[in-house]
Amino acid sequence: MHEAQRFIDEAQRFIHEAQRFIHEAQRFIDQAQRFIDEAQRFIHVIHSPKASQLKVNSVLL
Repeated sequence: MHEAQRFIDEAQRFIHEAQRFIHEAQRFIDQAQRFIDEAQRFIHVIHSPKASQLKVNSVLL
């Protein structure tokens, strides 16, 4: 019985560690998604008509 309890305790520690890993991975995914969103906004601004006009103006100057 003592051996079974140690196995259960070890399994619970493993599960806890896995949950921490999943939580950390989710934070990484969230950060990556924010980075992607920011990059997409940046690309949208670069390709906007106003930005195109600014590019033309800066070339003419």
